[in-house]
Amino acid sequence: MVAKVLNLTELVAQTELNQLLLALPSSHPYRALFRSSQPRRQLIAFVLERMPNRYTCLWESEPSRADLKALVPPERRSRIVSLLKTGMSHVYHCRDRRTIARGANARRWLQEPSHWFG
Repeated sequence: MVAKVLNLTELVAQTELNQLLLALPSSHPYRALFRSSQPRRQLIAFVLERMPNRYTCLWESEPSRADLKALVPPERRSRIVSLLKTGMSHVYHCRDRRTIARGANARRWLQEPSHWFG
């Protein structure tokens, strides 16, 4: 018998993130940002770092996501949703700050005279 260990917190976070993104208008910047895997992983890591994770062990048979989601109490699920919303803003603004800083560094680099030519 092969057993799988599943992180229920991560599973619920992924499911809730998908629902949150679907609820947003298609032109919302969060939808475009979290379509990419790296910001999505950063967001899930943001959530998992801020709350205790809950695991379950599965033996051979595959339960549905709804069955697994039922193992997570509603108050924990609402905490995950709250952290997702906070994390979405955090990841978005951190990415935005890095982009602005990168642009400022590039402009400064272009404006400074090169030391190579005296």
